[in-house]
Amino acid sequence: MAPRLFGAVDSVCRALQYGGPVDLFVTEDSNINAFAVYSLDNTPHIIVLTSRLIERMTNEEIRFVLGHELGHLQFKHYRTHMIPRAFGKDSDGDSKVPTLLSRRLEIWHRLGGTFGGSGWICGGGRSVGLSGIGLFKIASGLGPEHLQFDISAFLQQLEELKQLERRDTLCDFSHPSIPIRVRALQLYRDAGGQAAQCGTACTGGCGGVRTCQN
Repeated sequence: MAPRLFGAVDSVCRALQYGGPVDLFVTEDSNINAFAVYSLDNTPHIIVLTSRLIERMTNEEIRFVLGHELGHLQFKHYRTHMIPRAFGKDSDGDSKVPTLLSRRLEIWHRLGGTFGGSGWICGGGRSVGLSGIGLFKIASGLGPEHLQFDISAFLQQLEELKQLERRDTLCDFSHPSIPIRVRALQLYRDAGGQAAQCGTACTGGCGGVRTCQN
């Protein structure tokens, strides 16, 4: 019924050498969004894409999004949400997690949202600009027929963010701002991309698109 989408899922799983069971769901939504649900039992994990995302994004951009979400599953980022449950709540309904640990969990969660290396690999690993366009579409809902994406001009917003008097309010957002995420992709690429994860280049003849086994 959906060869384009499930072909993308298969491609992403191969690129990341991910062998776990994954189901893909599409929800009718006018927002461009995606998220992953980690299964704690033997049922498949779930990646959810909105219908608007599928309509607006190219195949390469969809693979970038799927790779990013699969990265959440592969690195088990859900664990940052499990710790507060283990601590429970007090009689007033407030979390028992110590303040310092709570702040660290927030930072770890945001770092998980910042990392886009798995998406960059699955999107082809050729251009941060192409990955940036995908992130920009998620943020704005607009494609190239409306706005010309200029990565240099876009990243200039980082300098503007530094000048904000209340830039600390950015820390209250659930995810890092898009310019920060695009810059993180640049740093990942400049550090050697996927090969930098294990300190050696992949020699599998896959052009660096496969997870190195070293």
